[in-house]
Amino acid sequence: MESERYGHVAGAIMPCADHWRVDNLSRATPLLVEDLEDPQQFIRVPGMRCGAVIPFELARISVAGPDSSPILTVFGPEPAVRPDAVHRCTGKAGENAAHLALDRGTRYFAVLRALCESQHSGPGRPVPTSETIARRLAESGVRLTARAVDHHIDYLVRRLGLRPAAGSVQRSWKKEVLVGVALRQGLLDVPA
Repeated sequence: MESERYGHVAGAIMPCADHWRVDNLSRATPLLVEDLEDPQQFIRVPGMRCGAVIPFELARISVAGPDSSPILTVFGPEPAVRPDAVHRCTGKAGENAAHLALDRGTRYFAVLRALCESQHSGPGRPVPTSETIARRLAESGVRLTARAVDHHIDYLVRRLGLRPAAGSVQRSWKKEVLVGVALRQGLLDVPA
C-alpha cells in the first residue's frame, strides 16, 4: 500500500492462518487500523514498526491523524474461536464487574455512548463538550442540558471508582478517563 497524499506512506500486509500482520514502512507516519465490525476497536501502528498483529477480519487502514482518509480495506482471515465446550472459566465475576450492571435504557448510558462516539473516527480526537453531547442526544430524542450531562458523567465516574491519571491537571479528566475505561473494558457492549 502507498499513499501520495501523505508523502511517503508505505506498508506491507502478510496473511497468516487466523490473523494478518502489517508493516508500516514509513519513517514517522503512523497508520491506523480500524475494525470495520466494531469501530471502537483499533490499532495504531507507529512508523517503522514491522509485524504488527491485526486480529480484525474486516479492517480499514488509514493514516492516523485528524484528516485521516482510508487508504485500504482489508478482508483478512477469520479469527480462530475456541469451541464453547472446551475449558469454561468457573471463576466468579470480580469486584470490578460494575459495568455488567449498566442499564442500556438509562440516560447515563446514552450519555456514555455519545461521549465515546468521538473515538469512532480514530484515537486522539478531543472528547466532546457537554454541550455537544446534549445536542447529539437531542437529535435522537433524549433531552438533557449540558449540566445534566455533567451530572451523568459524575455519576459514572463515582460508580466505576475512576480517578484522574497521576499528575493530571486537565479539566476534562473525567471524560477522558471514562472514555478510556469504556473502550478498554467494553462498557458499551452490555447485552440488550
